[in-house]
Amino acid sequence: MNDIIYTPEILRQLPAPPADATGWPWTCKQQLSQEHDDHEPEKWPRLTVVTPSYNQGQFLEQTIRSVLLQEYPNLHYVIIDGGSDDDSVEVIRKYEPWIDYWVSERDRGQSHAINKGFDLAEGEILCWLNSDDLFLPGTLRRVARCFMRSGCDILSGHTLEVGHHAQTLFEAQPCTVDRLLDKMRICSAQQSTFWTRQVWEECGPLTEDLHYAMDFDLWLRMAAANFEWRLIDETIAIFRRHEQQKTVTSYQSRIEAHEIVLRFARSRFYQPERHHDSVHRALWVEGWLEYAHAQHYTASKKLPYWLHWATLPFRNWRCLWAPRYYPRVVRRLAGDLR
Repeated sequence: MNDIIYTPEILRQLPAPPADATGWPWTCKQQLSQEHDDHEPEKWPRLTVVTPSYNQGQFLEQTIRSVLLQEYPNLHYVIIDGGSDDDSVEVIRKYEPWIDYWVSERDRGQSHAINKGFDLAEGEILCWLNSDDLFLPGTLRRVARCFMRSGCDILSGHTLEVGHHAQTLFEAQPCTVDRLLDKMRICSAQQSTFWTRQVWEECGPLTEDLHYAMDFDLWLRMAAANFEWRLIDETIAIFRRHEQQKTVTSYQSRIEAHEIVLRFARSRFYQPERHHDSVHRALWVEGWLEYAHAQHYTASKKLPYWLHWATLPFRNWRCLWAPRYYPRVVRRLAGDLR
């Protein structure tokens, strides 16, 4: 089946890019397979993209264009801005005619903003794209086609990490509870992961007091809920690394990851006969040292190294991971934890 190279009609409607801006997503030539029937957009599932934003005006316009230039026939696009004081609102207003809903008001953080967006979602397929990341050309059509053909519940593709004058390919891997807890991080990047409304209703919303590892928390619940999680061997999104990025500048994400494991062990998703060994390793074999090192990193400017370790149990007893401090967790875990 031959592909047609075409320039999206919307490119002529959108505001002109800066004079020195070239390439995606300022200009675009997509590949559209002839099997697509754009004259019947109702055949394409409704797809909601939520973009949380806060003071990312320097990247936001590229993110918006990467969504709109998909020219997906049944798109529902929502932007939730946290009351930015840079030029983010001006950028959003520039593209307002093509955005289904947007708001700029103070919120309780990124997780709260994403939940607000999904509360408004009309789509059968859902995802969120941060305001400094990008979809690659044709992503939404590829994703929708895979959902329609396979009937899967969750879908992930590869992600290109760009930043610091280097590019790295983050390849999507099967997301299981064992694999997530073994790595203590996501196996498939959030920018390249999509799921159905049924999955969100079962596993959502995001935990709003998490500010770094909210995707790891959601992925863990999704994997434990036994939804069908498929991978596509294509690169469909760009993850941008930069100095202002909180996941790069903060070590707190590791601390949050171990808090998430504890919550998971208390949750309705935890099944002792299936998850005990993985949770045991995450909390005991690796968890204590990881957590203690993270605590030292955050306190290193305040305390000498030896004093940090000497006083750590008194400042934060959770680092001990001792059974007497977590009687409810221990009762939930099957087997003998020493």
